[in-house]
Amino acid sequence: MTTRLGASLSPLASGSLGGLMGSTHRGDLRLLLLDLLGTRAMTGADLREAISRATDGRYRPSAGSIYPRLSNLVTRGLATRNATKGLRRVEHSLTANGKEELTSRRPDVQRAWQRLLDF
Repeated sequence: MTTRLGASLSPLASGSLGGLMGSTHRGDLRLLLLDLLGTRAMTGADLREAISRATDGRYRPSAGSIYPRLSNLVTRGLATRNATKGLRRVEHSLTANGKEELTSRRPDVQRAWQRLLDF
């Protein structure tokens, strides 16, 4: 996707899947990250790869889409950031509040995945 000025944009620019699917659904990537982190601790690269695999490679969110949202989850107390000693690996995992958010938003999470997979 490109802007009117020809600059390349990630499909998830501006916090939505709008460029990818033709309509705006703000917060979908955040919900997908919550869901994936609900399965195990993951790095940003792990999350990007998981979304890419889920879409059979049709979409791989950029680092610029993933990392600000991970930081937001940490700031909001929904996830923790854990650096692995000796490795340049930073994993994120859900906090108790993050797990509660994921449970309460399950229908929204399912819709976000469906929108992505239907693309």
